[in-house]
Amino acid sequence: MKITKDVIRAYFGEGAKVWGFGGHFRVTTRTGGEVVIGPNQIKVILGGDDVHRACTLLARDKWGGATVRGSREFMLGAVAHGEAWGVNIRADHSEPGAAFLRGLVFVGVVVVGLMMGGGQDATGMVVTLCVAAVVWWAMKQSAKREEQRKREQMGFHYPRVDGTAGAASHDHAKREGWV
Repeated sequence: MKITKDVIRAYFGEGAKVWGFGGHFRVTTRTGGEVVIGPNQIKVILGGDDVHRACTLLARDKWGGATVRGSREFMLGAVAHGEAWGVNIRADHSEPGAAFLRGLVFVGVVVVGLMMGGGQDATGMVVTLCVAAVVWWAMKQSAKREEQRKREQMGFHYPRVDGTAGAASHDHAKREGWV
């Protein structure tokens, strides 16, 4: 599906003002919401339930779902809207520059290993690369643990992991002593 002004108006309503050129659009809704839509992303500047609903449904029809980044509150709201409208919305807690940093550290470990004489023979080179790979792997595992901690801290039960949303609600009610 190609995003056009008519498609955007279908989701945001006829009262929405749409400006755009070359596949990039800025939408202002009647309720004061503001959204920037590009070929690969939707960025909510300001908006309430109507804006989030429209963005969620547009993401479903355009990409089949979405991955959201941002503040804890924004991600929680986006995932909840996705859950309510049956759209696969995944919260991404990863740090944007983490992969680059891991690569930089990998190269740094290799350079230091070569400076210490690790490249003089095949065994030294293999050891240097293995040490660099272990450091890279340890950094990746640490990042995964940090993402998991942030997911748990967010407080939203991910149905794809913990069962259905109803089951998550029932489990929460049980823990609170309501059931």
